[in-house]
Parts: sequence; C-alpha cells; structure tokens
Amino acid sequence: MPRQAVTFRSLPTEIITRIFILSSNPSLVLICRELNHILAPLSKSTAIRTEFLLVRYRNNYVKAVVKGLRWSFFDLELLNALDRLYLKAKTSRRLCKALSTTRLDTMTPGMSSGQKVLTLSSTRDVSSPSNPNTSRRSDPQEPPRKKRKKYAAPDQDPSSSSKTAAAAAGLPTETMDCQEIRIRLPKDFSMPRRLFKSSDHLPLIRALLIRGASPSLPSHYPLVRASQRGDVEMVKTLFEFGALPEMTALRWACVEENDEILDLFLEMGVQPDDQCLSWCVDKGKTRMIDRLLKLGVVPDLKTLIGF
Repeated sequence: MPRQAVTFRSLPTEIITRIFILSSNPSLVLICRELNHILAPLSKSTAIRTEFLLVRYRNNYVKAVVKGLRWSFFDLELLNALDRLYLKAKTSRRLCKALSTTRLDTMTPGMSSGQKVLTLSSTRDVSSPSNPNTSRRSDPQEPPRKKRKKYAAPDQDPSSSSKTAAAAAGLPTETMDCQEIRIRLPKDFSMPRRLFKSSDHLPLIRALLIRGASPSLPSHYPLVRASQRGDVEMVKTLFEFGALPEMTALRWACVEENDEILDLFLEMGVQPDDQCLSWCVDKGKTRMIDRLLKLGVVPDLKTLIGF
C-alpha cells in the first residue's frame, strides 16, 4: 500500500509553530489560508512572541525591542517579558563574574594579582597532576561548540528575582534598582508613529519613555499628533519626560478649542502667537478667538481682514 505524502499543512501544530519561530519570518502566515488559521492565534501568546523576537535578532534584547515595535503585536506585556529575560541573563553574567572573583580571592594571600591569574589559568589547563606540562588542547579542526541559552517562561517578579540572584552572588541587593531590570533604548530613539494614533498605547509609550525613548522625535510628531487628537494625558506625559513645546502643536490645540492643552502650554511658559489666532479665524472658532484676545495675542493684518 503506497504511503501517503506528508505535506507542510498536515504537520502537527507544535512542529509548525517551531518552524515559524526558527524561520523568524512573519510572512509565513501568508502562504495559505490554513497556515494563517494555525499561526494567527500565536500572536496572542507572549512566550511565542518573545521567543520569535529573540531568535530573529539573535538574543539582542535592545534590537528585539527597537525592531519589534514596528509590528502591531508588540505591546506592554511583551516588553515586560523581554525585561524579565534580560534581567535573568544579566544576573547570570554578574553571578559568573562574582564567582570567578571569589575564586581568585581564595588563593594564597601572599600571591600578587598576576600570580593569581596565572595560577587560575594553569588549574584550568592542566590535564593531569602527574604531568603539569601537558595541557588540554582541542583539535584545531574541531568546530567550536555553541552554548545554548535557556529562557524560562517570564513568570517571576523582576525585583524579587534580581535581589535573590544578587544575594547569591554576594552583591548588595540595594544595587539592583529599577534601572537595572529594564532594557535601555538607544539615545534619541524615536517611537513608531503608529503608537500615537490612539490613547490605548499610552502605557506602552510611558514605558518606552522610561527606558530612554525620545519624547520629541521625529520632528515633534508625538506632541503635534497628541494635540490634534486632543489627548490631554499624552501631552502631560510627553511634557513630563522633557518634550519641547512646539508651536504647531499649540496651534492645533487652539483650533480644536482644547483649553486643557492650552493651559499646559501656558504652564510651560509658551504663549500663543498671531498664527494661533489666524488658524482659529480660518476655522471660525469664536470661543477660542475671544480667549486668545484676552491673553493679549495681537492679530496681524491678514487676520484683521479675515474678521
């Protein structure tokens, strides 16, 4: 009886999921409708999304955040999961360093630092006690072995795990502050524009600002877009993290007759100009025109003709 051919679509879901992660190709879901039906629900799994980004960007946590933000599946939960894995990897490196330092300190007290290093290296290279001149040398043709990193499910509290690991490494627990458990973004990193289309992304925007994202780049777009939509909370957040007041954003706040955003600009020491009044005249915003005149805005000749 001839054996039936195995197609890609007939594979178990676990194997297809693994192929999707190792391929690091998000376009795999577009091959056919059946694969889209199988792989589309995976975007809701934080563990699979985290592993997909780490495999695609070779365990570079900063790159996983910077490049991963361009996809719509990147949310605050995924960012926190990457933070926990980053903390675990960083604590593991610190623990190894502390253990190697402790081993050097337990050598003979009379030895110098250079003798300790030589002694430590000799203890690693000696193949047998009877022949100290014989060292372990690997075959030059033998390819180097790659160490596999194991990433556990992100279900631990970052603060408690960091303090436990620091105590095990003999380090003071108070040094493991909140800045050490977060992935630091590059300087002047501009957040994707898609995040400012809705107020639903405000928690993620705040988390990115805490990690070093720029509140003004690109070209003051975050503040201008928030003023256009009348998002008072986002404007407050951007000012809180050092966004520079921009006149275009103030003019949009005047056109939208948003008194709260206008008050925020006034608190920052920014006064509306004649263009704010001109924009309101063009749109017929009489209530805001009265307030701007009370604030002392002097209309130009073109604005007077428009009246």
